[in-house]
Amino acid sequence: MASTGTALAVYIVVTGLLTPGHKAFHRYHSDPGLELPGASMVRLIRPQAETLQSTVKAIRDQHCQMLLTVPGMNSFNLWSGVRPPTNENLTHWFIVLDAKRQQRIVDAIRGKRGVCILRNDAIIKFWIGTSKDNVVDNRPLWRYLQTLRVRDVFGANRGTYGTYRLQIPDPMGKAPE
Repeated sequence: MASTGTALAVYIVVTGLLTPGHKAFHRYHSDPGLELPGASMVRLIRPQAETLQSTVKAIRDQHCQMLLTVPGMNSFNLWSGVRPPTNENLTHWFIVLDAKRQQRIVDAIRGKRGVCILRNDAIIKFWIGTSKDNVVDNRPLWRYLQTLRVRDVFGANRGTYGTYRLQIPDPMGKAPE
C-alpha cells in the first residue's frame, strides 16, 4: 500500500509541476509573435501586439526623423528605427534627468521638422501620479511639452497600457497664450 500512496503522491507532484509549464508553452506558441525588429520572440495577446505594431507603423508613416517618447518608451525607437532626440532618454526621464539634461532634449527638438512625440498618458500618470506639487512641473522638458502646440496624428486605445498618441509639433512652437 505504501508504494501505491507514494506513486500517487509522485503523480500529483509531477502533474502539478508539468501542467502549468505545458499550458505556458502552449500559450506562448499560440499567441502571435511581435513582428517588430528585435522582438520576434515576444508573444502578446493579439490586441496588444496589434496596438504596438500599428503604433510603430504610424511612426514610420509619418516619416519621423526624431522620436521623443513620453514617458521614455525606448522600445519604440528600436522598433521604428527612429532615433531619440539625445541619448539621455530614460524610461522616467522627467524624474531622473536634471534640468540641464532636460534642456538639452528641449534644444534638440525645439523648432525642428520631423520631430514626433509619442505619449501614453496612463503610463505618465503611473510615474508621476496626479499630484499638483510634483517636481516634474518645474523641469524644462515637461514645461516645454505642456506649452507645445501639437497635432494628434494617431491614437491606439487597445491593450492594458492605455492610449498611445502620436503627435506632431506645430512648426511655430508654443501654443497660443
